[in-house]
Amino acid sequence: MPHLIARGIRKSFDRSVVLDDIDLDLPQGAFLALLGPSGCGKTTLLRLIAGLETCDAGQLLFDDRVILSPDRFVPPEDRQLGMVFQSYALWPSMSVRGNVEFALKARRVPGPERRDRVARMLEAVGLTAHADRLPQDLSGGQRQRVALARSLVLRPRILLLDEPLANLDAHLRQQMLVEFRRLHAETGATFILVTHDQDEAMAVASHIAVMEAGRIRQIGTPEALYRRPATPMVARFIGHGATIPVQVIARHGDRCDVVLGGATLNLPGRADPGAGWLCLHPEDLRPATGAGHFDAQVIAQSFRNGRHATLVLPRIAGVDTLSLPMDAPAPAHTPLRIEITGGWVIDRDAGGAAVHPLSGARIHA
Repeated sequence: MPHLIARGIRKSFDRSVVLDDIDLDLPQGAFLALLGPSGCGKTTLLRLIAGLETCDAGQLLFDDRVILSPDRFVPPEDRQLGMVFQSYALWPSMSVRGNVEFALKARRVPGPERRDRVARMLEAVGLTAHADRLPQDLSGGQRQRVALARSLVLRPRILLLDEPLANLDAHLRQQMLVEFRRLHAETGATFILVTHDQDEAMAVASHIAVMEAGRIRQIGTPEALYRRPATPMVARFIGHGATIPVQVIARHGDRCDVVLGGATLNLPGRADPGAGWLCLHPEDLRPATGAGHFDAQVIAQSFRNGRHATLVLPRIAGVDTLSLPMDAPAPAHTPLRIEITGGWVIDRDAGGAAVHPLSGARIHA
């Protein structure tokens, strides 16, 4: 499988910059999710990797081979890629077997080998019993598996997935996420998934690149992004987090002393003295049994994952709402005192750096 490297990739449409100085260093056999809001550039980056777009600057390499630069372009058919689209793009007049076999016929794979590879792939995606059905006779999840089998039967070095689950209901999405993980482990191919759904990305990816406004804000494992966000945007986007302005008065390695609401807290983080952000997730907060750290008021409540998720309005300037897990429901307008039990502190001006997934070094992105 190739080692995929991007160096300073830049792409514009007319005068609008869509990708700005993109760097990637993806290990062989990784599962990368390109994650971000609509319009952040993630699909354009996928199309560059696929060979469906050119670039204005920079280089894209598979191992030591440059496949894309302003003066070099390797066409898609020579990149050994597979691609699964949101629309599936199956041939309606062909059976499941015919759809999976079609590309092998086009490449003149001998009959016995072709039939063996198709049979093995249909078994891998659980469609052997449906081999003679037409696409319109299948469920959405089954059609998605046909599209996966059709791409994987070619044994691609990289499989590109462009929002492949957007048309499925919640139950089928969960089933297909399990299928993605299993097939990734079995094939050893590098998978690259475009999604705006952080739950999808966190469920399957070994690496996540969080994108915003054509830039990569942070690259790392799902746990690293969740526990140690590099920017306020990443903190808010991953795990439905929140940020609270604090004053950092000292740093001791990977811990910081911060002032919040008149109290001094020692919390994990890497911020220098000065203005900072405290990045929080619901599990970093709990109702205080004593003095607590700040006052809040209950706005609304829901029941999720066996607990009451309470939306509270904190009495802190610059903070709208926070989510607080509770063991029992609380009526709206109930006053609460909140205690902070964890979190991650970053500099207030953090926002233009990414964390490299291998070295941990901060790189411009």
